[in-house]
Amino acid sequence: MKIFLSETIKFGAEMKKTLLFLLVFVICSCQPLVNTLDEIQECKYYSKSQTEHPVKDTLLIMTWNIRFACGGLEQWFGDACGNRSLFTRAEVINNLNNIITEINRINPDILLIQEIDISSKKTAYIDEVDYILQKTSFTNAVFGSNWDVQFVPSDGLGKINDGKAIFSKWKIKSHKLHPFPLRNDLDALTKYFYLRQNFIECTIDLGSNIEITVANVHLEAFSTDDTKKRQVDVVLNFMNKCNQESKSLVIGGDFNLLPPNSEKSDYCIEDMCPDEHFHGGGDNPFHKEGSFYTPEINWLTPFFQDFHASLGLDRYLNTNIYFTHTTNPKTSWDRTLDYLFSN
Repeated sequence: MKIFLSETIKFGAEMKKTLLFLLVFVICSCQPLVNTLDEIQECKYYSKSQTEHPVKDTLLIMTWNIRFACGGLEQWFGDACGNRSLFTRAEVINNLNNIITEINRINPDILLIQEIDISSKKTAYIDEVDYILQKTSFTNAVFGSNWDVQFVPSDGLGKINDGKAIFSKWKIKSHKLHPFPLRNDLDALTKYFYLRQNFIECTIDLGSNIEITVANVHLEAFSTDDTKKRQVDVVLNFMNKCNQESKSLVIGGDFNLLPPNSEKSDYCIEDMCPDEHFHGGGDNPFHKEGSFYTPEINWLTPFFQDFHASLGLDRYLNTNIYFTHTTNPKTSWDRTLDYLFSN
Protein backbone atom coordinates (compact mmCIF):
# COMPACT_ATOMS: atom_id res chain seq x y z
CA MET A 1 0.00 0.00 0.00
CA LYS A 2 1.23 3.48 -0.85
CA ILE A 3 0.44 6.31 1.52
CA PHE A 4 0.44 9.86 0.18
CA LEU A 5 0.71 12.50 2.86
CA SER A 6 -0.78 15.95 2.27
CA GLU A 7 0.43 19.02 4.17
CA THR A 8 -2.02 21.48 4.34
CA ILE A 9 -2.29 29.40 23.76
CA LYS A 10 -0.51 31.17 24.66
CA PHE A 11 -2.38 31.19 27.97
CA GLY A 12 -2.02 34.22 30.18
CA ALA A 13 -1.23 34.00 33.89
CA GLU A 14 -3.47 36.81 35.18
CA MET A 15 -5.40 34.63 37.56
CA LYS A 16 -3.94 34.90 41.05
CA LYS A 17 -6.46 37.57 42.09
CA THR A 18 -9.23 35.04 41.45
CA LEU A 19 -7.77 32.31 43.67
CA LEU A 20 -10.33 32.77 46.46
CA PHE A 21 -13.20 32.54 43.97
CA LEU A 22 -11.73 29.38 42.49
CA LEU A 23 -11.41 27.73 45.88
CA VAL A 24 -15.10 28.42 46.52
CA PHE A 25 -15.95 27.12 43.04
CA VAL A 26 -14.05 23.86 43.62
CA ILE A 27 -15.71 23.31 46.98
CA CYS A 28 -19.20 23.87 45.54
CA SER A 29 -18.71 21.95 42.31
CA CYS A 30 -19.51 18.26 41.85
CA GLN A 31 -16.76 17.88 39.25
CA PRO A 32 -13.05 18.59 39.39
CA LEU A 33 -12.25 22.03 38.06
CA VAL A 34 -9.57 20.72 35.70
CA ASN A 35 -9.16 17.35 34.00
CA THR A 36 -5.44 16.88 34.61
CA LEU A 37 -5.08 14.02 32.07
CA ASP A 38 -2.38 12.42 34.17
CA GLU A 39 -2.68 8.95 32.65
CA ILE A 40 -3.35 7.36 29.27
CA GLN A 41 -7.06 7.79 28.56
CA GLU A 42 -9.59 6.67 26.00
CA CYS A 43 -10.74 9.26 23.51
CA LYS A 44 -14.33 10.28 22.80
CA TYR A 45 -15.65 8.22 19.90
CA TYR A 46 -18.01 9.50 17.19
CA SER A 47 -19.71 7.60 14.38
CA LYS A 48 -22.56 8.03 11.93
CA SER A 49 -24.49 5.82 9.50
CA GLN A 50 -21.83 4.11 7.46
CA THR A 51 -21.46 3.09 3.88
CA GLU A 52 -18.83 0.50 3.17
CA HIS A 53 -15.67 2.09 1.83
CA PRO A 54 -13.59 -0.21 -0.35
CA VAL A 55 -9.99 -1.05 0.46
CA LYS A 56 -7.75 1.32 -1.50
CA ASP A 57 -4.27 0.99 -2.94
CA THR A 58 -3.47 4.52 -1.82
CA LEU A 59 -4.54 6.65 1.13
CA LEU A 60 -4.66 10.42 1.18
CA ILE A 61 -3.93 11.68 4.69
CA MET A 62 -4.19 15.32 5.70
CA THR A 63 -3.29 17.36 8.78
CA TRP A 64 -4.74 20.75 9.66
CA ASN A 65 -4.63 22.99 12.71
CA ILE A 66 -8.01 24.69 12.26
CA ARG A 67 -7.57 27.17 15.09
CA PHE A 68 -10.89 25.99 16.61
CA ALA A 69 -12.63 27.77 13.70
CA CYS A 70 -12.04 31.26 15.07
CA GLY A 71 -11.50 32.51 11.52
CA GLY A 72 -9.48 35.69 11.94
CA LEU A 73 -6.09 35.37 13.58
CA GLU A 74 -5.92 39.13 14.14
CA GLN A 75 -8.91 38.85 16.48
CA TRP A 76 -7.60 36.12 18.81
CA PHE A 77 -6.01 37.42 22.01
CA GLY A 78 -3.83 34.35 22.61
CA ASP A 79 -0.88 34.92 20.30
CA ALA A 80 -2.01 37.15 17.43
CA CYS A 81 -1.98 40.58 19.09
CA GLY A 82 -5.78 40.66 19.13
CA ASN A 83 -8.42 41.26 21.80
CA ARG A 84 -11.08 38.64 21.02
CA SER A 85 -11.47 35.64 23.31
CA LEU A 86 -15.10 34.71 22.53
CA PHE A 87 -16.82 34.15 19.18
CA THR A 88 -20.49 34.04 18.27
CA ARG A 89 -22.27 30.94 17.06
CA ALA A 90 -22.80 32.53 13.64
CA GLU A 91 -19.08 33.31 13.31
CA VAL A 92 -18.02 29.79 14.28
CA ILE A 93 -20.56 28.11 12.00
CA ASN A 94 -19.48 30.26 9.06
CA ASN A 95 -15.82 29.41 9.66
CA LEU A 96 -16.60 25.71 10.09
CA ASN A 97 -18.49 25.69 6.81
CA ASN A 98 -15.48 27.23 5.05
CA ILE A 99 -13.23 24.57 6.60
CA ILE A 100 -15.63 21.82 5.53
CA THR A 101 -15.71 23.14 1.98
CA GLU A 102 -11.95 22.75 1.78
CA ILE A 103 -12.00 19.30 3.40
CA ASN A 104 -14.58 18.10 0.89
CA ARG A 105 -12.60 19.59 -1.98
CA ILE A 106 -9.43 17.71 -0.98
CA ASN A 107 -11.43 14.64 0.13
CA PRO A 108 -8.82 12.98 2.36
CA ASP A 109 -9.32 9.42 3.58
CA ILE A 110 -7.96 10.24 7.02
CA LEU A 111 -7.82 13.70 8.58
CA LEU A 112 -5.84 14.87 11.61
CA ILE A 113 -7.14 18.09 13.16
CA GLN A 114 -5.55 20.10 15.96
CA GLU A 115 -7.20 22.85 18.01
CA ILE A 116 -10.80 21.72 17.71
CA ASP A 117 -13.49 22.39 20.33
CA ILE A 118 -16.33 20.20 21.51
CA SER A 119 -17.75 22.25 24.40
CA SER A 120 -16.12 25.64 24.87
CA LYS A 121 -17.60 29.02 25.65
CA LYS A 122 -15.16 30.66 23.23
CA THR A 123 -16.79 28.82 20.31
CA ALA A 124 -20.40 28.99 21.49
CA TYR A 125 -20.32 25.42 22.89
CA ILE A 126 -20.49 23.91 19.38
CA ASP A 127 -19.27 20.32 19.07
CA GLU A 128 -16.99 20.97 16.12
CA VAL A 129 -16.02 17.31 15.76
CA ASP A 130 -19.61 16.23 15.26
CA TYR A 131 -20.34 19.19 12.99
CA ILE A 132 -17.46 18.27 10.65
CA LEU A 133 -18.29 14.56 10.78
CA GLN A 134 -21.91 15.11 9.72
CA LYS A 135 -20.98 17.29 6.73
CA THR A 136 -18.11 15.24 5.27
CA SER A 137 -17.64 11.72 3.94
CA PHE A 138 -15.98 10.52 7.13
CA THR A 139 -17.88 7.90 9.10
CA ASN A 140 -15.86 7.79 12.31
CA ALA A 141 -13.88 10.16 14.48
CA VAL A 142 -12.10 10.24 17.83
CA PHE A 143 -11.47 13.31 19.96
CA GLY A 144 -8.83 13.71 22.65
CA SER A 145 -8.96 16.73 24.94
CA ASN A 146 -5.87 18.69 25.88
CA TRP A 147 -7.66 21.50 27.71
CA ASP A 148 -10.69 20.40 29.72
CA VAL A 149 -11.49 23.01 32.34
CA GLN A 150 -14.85 23.78 33.92
CA PHE A 151 -14.02 27.45 34.32
CA VAL A 152 -11.04 29.53 33.18
CA PRO A 153 -11.21 32.98 34.84
CA SER A 154 -8.73 34.62 32.46
CA ASP A 155 -10.02 36.82 29.60
CA GLY A 156 -13.61 35.63 29.98
CA LEU A 157 -12.82 32.20 28.57
CA GLY A 158 -15.07 30.30 30.95
CA LYS A 159 -15.60 26.61 30.16
CA ILE A 160 -13.15 25.03 27.74
CA ASN A 161 -12.87 21.61 26.18
CA ASP A 162 -10.65 21.55 23.14
CA GLY A 163 -8.03 19.24 21.74
CA LYS A 164 -7.39 17.22 18.62
CA ALA A 165 -9.30 14.72 16.50
CA ILE A 166 -8.78 11.98 13.92
CA PHE A 167 -11.43 11.48 11.22
CA SER A 168 -11.62 8.30 9.13
CA LYS A 169 -13.69 6.76 6.35
CA TRP A 170 -13.13 3.37 8.00
CA LYS A 171 -13.80 1.94 11.41
CA ILE A 172 -11.52 3.14 14.19
CA LYS A 173 -10.80 -0.08 16.00
CA SER A 174 -9.05 1.30 19.08
CA HIS A 175 -7.98 4.67 20.39
CA LYS A 176 -6.10 6.18 23.29
CA LEU A 177 -4.77 9.54 24.44
CA HIS A 178 -1.12 9.76 25.56
CA PRO A 179 -0.23 12.72 27.83
CA PHE A 180 2.95 14.68 27.18
CA PRO A 181 5.34 16.05 29.82
CA LEU A 182 4.10 19.41 31.10
CA ARG A 183 5.85 22.77 31.23
CA ASN A 184 8.01 23.40 34.30
CA ASP A 185 8.47 27.11 33.59
CA LEU A 186 5.05 28.15 34.95
CA ASP A 187 3.93 29.02 38.46
CA ALA A 188 1.78 26.37 40.13
CA LEU A 189 -1.58 28.12 39.62
CA THR A 190 -1.03 28.87 35.94
CA LYS A 191 0.26 25.34 35.35
CA TYR A 192 -2.90 23.89 36.90
CA PHE A 193 -5.15 25.74 34.43
CA TYR A 194 -2.79 25.54 31.46
CA LEU A 195 -3.48 23.28 28.49
CA ARG A 196 -1.97 19.79 28.58
CA GLN A 197 -0.61 18.76 25.20
CA ASN A 198 -0.77 15.10 24.21
CA PHE A 199 -1.14 12.86 21.21
CA ILE A 200 -3.88 10.52 19.99
CA GLU A 201 -3.06 7.00 18.86
CA CYS A 202 -5.68 4.98 17.02
CA THR A 203 -5.88 1.81 14.95
CA ILE A 204 -7.93 2.04 11.76
CA ASP A 205 -9.36 -1.13 10.23
CA LEU A 206 -9.15 -0.83 6.44
CA GLY A 207 -10.67 -4.28 5.85
CA SER A 208 -9.10 -7.35 4.24
CA ASN A 209 -7.01 -7.81 7.41
CA ILE A 210 -5.23 -4.48 6.87
CA GLU A 211 -4.76 -2.14 9.80
CA ILE A 212 -2.89 1.14 10.13
CA THR A 213 -1.80 3.01 13.24
CA VAL A 214 -2.46 6.76 13.03
CA ALA A 215 -1.26 9.35 15.53
CA ASN A 216 -2.15 13.02 15.84
CA VAL A 217 0.41 15.24 17.59
CA HIS A 218 0.44 18.78 18.93
CA LEU A 219 3.63 19.87 20.70
CA GLU A 220 3.98 22.74 23.15
CA ALA A 221 4.41 26.14 21.52
CA PHE A 222 5.48 28.57 24.24
CA SER A 223 7.71 26.73 26.70
CA THR A 224 11.04 28.33 27.61
CA ASP A 225 12.44 25.21 29.28
CA ASP A 226 13.07 21.70 27.88
CA THR A 227 9.38 20.74 27.69
CA LYS A 228 9.17 20.57 23.90
CA LYS A 229 12.34 18.47 23.67
CA ARG A 230 10.93 16.00 26.20
CA GLN A 231 7.73 15.82 24.14
CA VAL A 232 9.74 15.23 20.95
CA ASP A 233 11.50 12.33 22.66
CA VAL A 234 8.13 10.82 23.64
CA VAL A 235 6.99 10.95 20.00
CA LEU A 236 10.23 9.42 18.69
CA ASN A 237 10.06 6.61 21.24
CA PHE A 238 6.48 5.88 20.19
CA MET A 239 7.44 5.83 16.50
CA ASN A 240 10.38 3.53 17.11
CA LYS A 241 8.16 1.23 19.18
CA CYS A 242 5.72 1.01 16.25
CA ASN A 243 8.64 -0.02 14.04
CA GLN A 244 9.69 -2.69 16.50
CA GLU A 245 6.14 -4.05 16.57
CA SER A 246 5.93 -3.96 12.73
CA LYS A 247 2.98 -1.59 12.76
CA SER A 248 2.18 0.52 9.70
CA LEU A 249 2.32 4.05 11.07
CA VAL A 250 1.34 7.53 9.94
CA ILE A 251 1.90 10.35 12.41
CA GLY A 252 1.37 14.05 11.88
CA GLY A 253 0.18 17.31 13.27
CA ASP A 254 1.40 20.63 14.60
CA PHE A 255 4.95 20.08 15.84
CA ASN A 256 5.65 23.78 16.48
CA LEU A 257 9.14 23.20 15.05
CA LEU A 258 10.84 24.47 11.89
CA PRO A 259 12.41 22.20 9.26
CA PRO A 260 16.03 21.48 10.25
CA ASN A 261 17.46 23.24 7.19
CA SER A 262 15.52 26.47 7.66
CA GLU A 263 17.55 29.55 6.83
CA LYS A 264 15.55 31.66 9.31
CA SER A 265 14.87 30.55 12.89
CA ASP A 266 14.05 33.74 14.80
CA TYR A 267 10.58 35.27 14.35
CA CYS A 268 10.45 37.51 17.42
CA ILE A 269 10.19 40.71 15.42
CA GLU A 270 7.56 39.31 13.02
CA ASP A 271 5.43 38.13 15.95
CA MET A 272 5.93 41.20 18.11
CA CYS A 273 2.81 43.11 19.20
CA PRO A 274 2.73 46.93 19.22
CA ASP A 275 3.34 47.13 22.98
CA GLU A 276 6.24 44.63 22.99
CA HIS A 277 9.97 44.94 22.47
CA PHE A 278 12.59 42.25 21.93
CA HIS A 279 16.26 41.92 20.93
CA GLY A 280 17.16 45.18 22.68
CA GLY A 281 19.40 46.03 25.58
CA GLY A 282 17.67 45.28 28.86
CA ASP A 283 14.82 43.36 27.24
CA ASN A 284 13.61 40.59 29.52
CA PRO A 285 12.78 38.23 27.98
CA PHE A 286 15.16 38.87 25.12
CA HIS A 287 13.14 36.60 22.81
CA LYS A 288 9.37 36.28 22.45
CA GLU A 289 7.97 33.01 23.73
CA GLY A 290 7.14 30.65 20.88
CA SER A 291 8.99 32.68 18.25
CA PHE A 292 12.64 31.74 18.79
CA TYR A 293 13.37 28.35 17.20
CA THR A 294 17.17 28.48 16.93
CA PRO A 295 17.94 26.15 19.88
CA GLU A 296 15.39 23.65 18.48
CA ILE A 297 16.40 23.72 14.84
CA ASN A 298 17.71 20.12 14.70
CA TRP A 299 15.06 18.43 16.82
CA LEU A 300 13.17 17.14 13.77
CA THR A 301 16.30 15.73 12.10
CA PRO A 302 15.68 12.11 13.27
CA PHE A 303 12.15 12.26 11.87
CA PHE A 304 13.46 13.09 8.41
CA GLN A 305 16.39 10.68 8.64
CA ASP A 306 14.61 7.60 9.99
CA PHE A 307 11.08 7.97 8.58
CA HIS A 308 9.33 8.94 5.36
CA ALA A 309 8.27 12.59 5.28
CA SER A 310 5.41 13.88 3.17
CA LEU A 311 7.88 16.52 1.97
CA GLY A 312 11.63 15.94 1.87
CA LEU A 313 13.84 18.59 3.45
CA ASP A 314 15.02 19.75 0.04
CA ARG A 315 11.44 20.78 -0.81
CA TYR A 316 11.46 23.47 1.88
CA LEU A 317 14.50 25.30 0.51
CA ASN A 318 14.16 28.50 -1.50
CA THR A 319 10.35 28.44 -1.54
CA ASN A 320 7.49 29.59 0.64
CA ILE A 321 4.77 27.46 -0.95
CA TYR A 322 4.95 24.92 1.90
CA PHE A 323 4.57 27.45 4.72
CA THR A 324 1.70 26.56 7.06
CA HIS A 325 1.66 29.21 9.77
CA THR A 326 1.63 32.92 10.53
CA THR A 327 0.71 35.00 13.56
CA ASN A 328 -0.09 38.03 11.41
CA PRO A 329 -2.94 37.62 8.90
CA LYS A 330 -1.99 40.91 7.27
CA THR A 331 1.07 39.17 5.86
CA SER A 332 1.48 35.86 4.04
CA TRP A 333 2.36 32.53 5.65
CA ASP A 334 5.93 32.81 6.89
CA ARG A 335 7.00 29.42 8.37
CA THR A 336 6.35 25.68 8.40
CA LEU A 337 5.28 24.00 11.66
CA ASP A 338 3.09 21.10 10.45
CA TYR A 339 4.27 17.71 9.21
CA LEU A 340 3.30 14.15 8.29
CA PHE A 341 5.60 11.13 8.61
CA SER A 342 5.19 7.42 7.95
CA ASN A 343 7.32 4.32 8.42
